[in-house]
Amino acid sequence: MHLLLVIAITAKIFYQTTGVSSQECNATTTFIKIAERVPPQSNQILLYSRPGSAVTIECGQRCRASRDCPAFLVNYENSSCFRVISTQMTQYVGPVRPIDVVTSTNYFERSCLKVPANCTSKLWALERADGFEMITAFRAIFSNISSGEQCGQLCLVERQFICRSARYNSRTGQCKLSAEDRRTQPDSYRGTETSIQYWENQCAASAFPGKSCSLEEYPNSTMCCADRLLEGLTQEKCLSRCEQESNFTCRGSTFIPSGASGQPTMCVLHGDDTSSVGPRAIQSLQGATYWEKVPCLNLLVTCSSDLMKVTVHTDTAFNGRIYVRGKSEQCNSPGRGGRDTDLKIPLRSTQGRVDNKCGVMIVRSIGDQNRTLISAVVIVQYNAIIQRRGDRAVKVACMLDDSSPKNVTVGASLSFAGPDGFINGGTAVVNASAIPPTVSLQILDRSSGNREAREAQLGQDLELRINVEPQNSSYDIRVVHLIATSQDNTQSFLLIDGRGCPPDEKTFPALRRISPDSKSLVANFRAFKFPRSNVVKFNATVHFCPGSCEPVNCESGLISYGKRRRKREAMVTDNMFQELPLQFALIVHSPDIVSDAVLAPALNNSEIITAGVWPGTDDADLVCMQWSTLLGVALAWVLLQFVILIACYVATHWRRRLTSPQDEHKLQDDFPGYDSSRHVHWADEDK
Repeated sequence: MHLLLVIAITAKIFYQTTGVSSQECNATTTFIKIAERVPPQSNQILLYSRPGSAVTIECGQRCRASRDCPAFLVNYENSSCFRVISTQMTQYVGPVRPIDVVTSTNYFERSCLKVPANCTSKLWALERADGFEMITAFRAIFSNISSGEQCGQLCLVERQFICRSARYNSRTGQCKLSAEDRRTQPDSYRGTETSIQYWENQCAASAFPGKSCSLEEYPNSTMCCADRLLEGLTQEKCLSRCEQESNFTCRGSTFIPSGASGQPTMCVLHGDDTSSVGPRAIQSLQGATYWEKVPCLNLLVTCSSDLMKVTVHTDTAFNGRIYVRGKSEQCNSPGRGGRDTDLKIPLRSTQGRVDNKCGVMIVRSIGDQNRTLISAVVIVQYNAIIQRRGDRAVKVACMLDDSSPKNVTVGASLSFAGPDGFINGGTAVVNASAIPPTVSLQILDRSSGNREAREAQLGQDLELRINVEPQNSSYDIRVVHLIATSQDNTQSFLLIDGRGCPPDEKTFPALRRISPDSKSLVANFRAFKFPRSNVVKFNATVHFCPGSCEPVNCESGLISYGKRRRKREAMVTDNMFQELPLQFALIVHSPDIVSDAVLAPALNNSEIITAGVWPGTDDADLVCMQWSTLLGVALAWVLLQFVILIACYVATHWRRRLTSPQDEHKLQDDFPGYDSSRHVHWADEDK
């Protein structure tokens, strides 16, 4: 009896440790993909390896077929995977460290879940990210949920609406379901406290179906994590194969053309994108092209001979700004809370010539039909002041020819470079009779193990931290003002207002304590920038309180440590700065991408131009030139005409001198067949 009891207890401990139920799964055996989890090497046993290939699918199938595989870890750099023998969080290297982008790993934990019938073939049904959340509206709220896995299960089986993501609070047991995710609302996804879990439903129907939506193109680049590798496909078939992938939700694809040595083309499919692993996961690969899906952009271009009008339709009220790149002040249209926003770009001045007020590009062609293409890069910015990850750059154009103008849309590049050597003045010491606290302002890169960030990519996951040392100081701090400004201070954006609350929580959240017993403050946000400056200066005003500072209760129960001082705190302590200014400068780069615009239903009859060739036109009959080339040709043509004019003048003058009556006999001698009767004599010419 005692032996049987020991065996039963041992079996229970074993199954609790491995995460595999002692009973057969009466639902579907699937996996949960968990970001930023790396178990210690002592818990890893090699499961499969195939250098130079993609091993995710094979590893998942092998782990699923084994009862001794509660989880597995994929190392994309080495094309290998490891069976994880224990999933107990206490056995992880603590605290759980972020994944190093260089090593490129992903962790998959086995689970038994009820999934839709059309999702049983997928290797993982849910994705989880600890310390992240969506700032969005929630359609359903559940209380007393025992685990994040149960919260994710509720999202999988939701029938009243398409549940794309869930937010689980491990402290309160609250589960919130949303119809949005980090791709449909990229600016709403950001880091938060570690007790919050973000769950994403991989079985939900794609928010970007088929080819009706956009792809962002990254030339000479690839994504760090390859989940499937295919050979011999064309570029078009590679993009199509991503749409057809059934073993996982394909988020992006890389096409590598065949090399000089004759190796076949390579098509790499990725289950990750910049929304899940950040912009730093884009790696340089010469000759390759990486694409990933982006939110649909309902954009309409209409043209006349004098005007190009760009209309952006949004599902919600638009309060951002639309403008021509490089001409944000001269050619812009602010959103006024409507769903349709128009940007009018003039094409001709009152003299009938092309007006370059908006910096339009002019390209002319010579062939059977003379055509002129006038194009401009339009920025759709969802915040009226700053650029964020979800903003779009689209190249729109009008083709002018003998017939009516035609509307076209082509690719556009959005890239910025930044200065170096910025010096940040983010540290100050408060002199007081008690222990003097040292206060510093830092911005950390969460994707690189919280190292200080001096430069970042647009949309990169960052953390603003205001440190107080020592922690046992007699003074506490609160932020009474936080503002971001451009390099020349001509543009600014308020992050923490006079009440101590964030005006735009999607861009920048409320400040919170690093830990309950800490005086330091922290806020997680995504890197943003100003349209005319890639340098963002963070200016904070810190107020000191004797003892501790009470937090402020903002709207919807939001707590922030950024309240103005109360009257009873207004007395200045001896030799103490009541308020202290801090500053930190960050250089924010935009990735070098090409955003292929979406044709709205109203644009079905429009044409798309690629590589300077119009559809239905023979390449041999068409010549396209850049504006600089065209200008050079025009100047050369004018110079040639001037030379010809001078030559004609000299020749005419010489001929008139030779053809005077007294020289006609000389012409007859020099030019046999000269007929003086055909020579014209003007009325004032001497006979």
